[in-house]
Amino acid sequence: MVANIYFYCLSTQPHLLIYRELLTINNSLYAIRNKEQYS
Repeated sequence: MVANIYFYCLSTQPHLLIYRELLTINNSLYAIRNKEQYS
């Protein structure tokens, strides 16, 4: 889903800031999942 949003932004106009925000959110979600797995 995040990839779809990223490619949509790229196709309309390349907003690197939006992509960076999405990437940060995605990394945060992965970090939370990893904490839940290993805790």
